[in-house]
Amino acid sequence: MILKIGEIIKTFEEKYKINTEEMRVKYNKYFEFFKDHCYISMILDPRIKDRLLKPEDKNKVYIIIKNIYDTYKNKPDEKKINENTFFSSLFPTQIDIDNEIDNYLRATVLGEKSDVLSFWNANKNYFPTLSKMARDYLSIPATSVSCEEMFSEAGDIITKKRNNLSSKLIEEIMCLDSWITDE
Repeated sequence: MILKIGEIIKTFEEKYKINTEEMRVKYNKYFEFFKDHCYISMILDPRIKDRLLKPEDKNKVYIIIKNIYDTYKNKPDEKKINENTFFSSLFPTQIDIDNEIDNYLRATVLGEKSDVLSFWNANKNYFPTLSKMARDYLSIPATSVSCEEMFSEAGDIITKKRNNLSSKLIEEIMCLDSWITDE
């Protein structure tokens, strides 16, 4: 999704001849900070994988995901494969762990409406390290402090006596307040 935002900004610049310098600066600031996480999350989404990557970005992203993969793989208990059960010896479900990333990327891309978390739960034996990465990278945080703070501040501005303020004026007050408190 964040890659699409960059494309939308570019469209506004080219098609509508709108000055988007401020949008681009803010986008680049946030994207640079979250870029690696965005790429990893995109790769770990079995509905997308590497389909949206530009060819010039693929090798760079593969290096990023391989480095993170190696970190996860080298954690304690990570090297132990489920070999203790009788059924696992009869029906091996483990793909060669050295090729886990390649095998995952070669596997069929899921449909748009597929449940990503169910995929990873069902395939945790095939892709043990990647499934742990997916659990960490695809999880949704329970709360967002900045969002809660914003609603709390808006509640302080909009009171019973000031309930007719326009949305633009409320936005301006909150913007001014953030400029004053950020310094």
